[in-house]
Amino acid sequence: MNQLLEQYRQVLKLRIVEGYSRKETAEIMSRGEDSIRGLQYRALQALRELIQAAEENGG
Repeated sequence: MNQLLEQYRQVLKLRIVEGYSRKETAEIMSRGEDSIRGLQYRALQALRELIQAAEENGG
């Protein structure tokens, strides 16, 4: 996770780990709800790529 951009880590932490709604996350991050939706999607894509790369390199 530390390899992700700060904004990606923050949106994943707020939405997935802490369970905030998209609206609450948008308020905390001073962004629009649509922006949070896109940011979360890109963050999950980046995390998926990191996991796949780690698996390809032996864990």
